[in-house]
Amino acid sequence: MSPEELLKALAGRYLELLGANFVGLYVHGSYAMGGFNPEKSDLDYIIVCDREPDAATKRCILDATVAYMQLAPAKGLEMHLMLREDCLAYRHPPRFLAHYSPAHTRAYLADPEGYVARMQGRDMDLAAHLTVMYARGRRVCGPEVRAVFGSVPREAYLASILEDAGWSEADAMYHVLNRCRTLAYVSDGRVRSKKEGALWALENLDPRWHALIRETLACYEGCAAPEDTSAAESFCREALDSIRAAVS
Repeated sequence: MSPEELLKALAGRYLELLGANFVGLYVHGSYAMGGFNPEKSDLDYIIVCDREPDAATKRCILDATVAYMQLAPAKGLEMHLMLREDCLAYRHPPRFLAHYSPAHTRAYLADPEGYVARMQGRDMDLAAHLTVMYARGRRVCGPEVRAVFGSVPREAYLASILEDAGWSEADAMYHVLNRCRTLAYVSDGRVRSKKEGALWALENLDPRWHALIRETLACYEGCAAPEDTSAAESFCREALDSIRAAVS
């Protein structure tokens, strides 16, 4: 099943579960921005509804999402359930009604009711997701994107990025490419994919980082991960200092 077919199947199932409460299904992330790699990317999407569903309906939505994981790309599905009013009028941090990603599968299966009760509230990361959605998001079904999602203040987007600016060797590729696109955003205000951020960096950053950025981009597009992550860590620390200096 192609990603597009999977998204349409998911939308159809969520419509069955939410009925008239279902507003639409919307994609952000690499698939929306043309940088999707089925071996390295997940499908990021937001289910939008008009009223908060009850706990039983939330569990059915999560059950459906987990069931479709077997048809998902390598990194799986990342889903948020949100109210239309919270998508349209930004409040910081954004509110969500339910969330699922592969990292939470074990916790959900171990205690579905407890997970449904816990997995709601406010999430700083959503500021970044909603920024991408407003700028580059795609409608699977429902009203057009900008009829459902409002703009996100620049400071909220950057606060979300800085909140997620840690470091781990296992995610070296992710961190390098995210720093590239954040530096680009600070420079000109354009929302870019990971690949687009890397291409901007190759044109605008110090040439001493070009070999690292090319290697990281090649990894993202399908090559094996680099063995030496020390240069990546140095780049990420320097880039983060530049981002903080630009927004302070």
